[in-house]
Amino acid sequence: MLDEKFMVMMLEVEERYNYMTKHEKIRIEQWSKLLCQPTSNTVWKKNRNLYALMLLDQVLHKKLDLPFSLIPKSE
Repeated sequence: MLDEKFMVMMLEVEERYNYMTKHEKIRIEQWSKLLCQPTSNTVWKKNRNLYALMLLDQVLHKKLDLPFSLIPKSE
């Protein structure tokens, strides 16, 4: 269920971020790559979905704010 909801949100982000600036597109792609990393950890998936929802909301409002206005930190 968590994975299905995540995929729906990320597909919508992908469909709607084309009007963003080049730098914003790069940030969105970097965040998408980080969020799409496979995991079986349920807590991580819940947090991932919250981030995906925030990213989608910012794309729909045509403005990236924190944390998505910065390069994601990969650990």
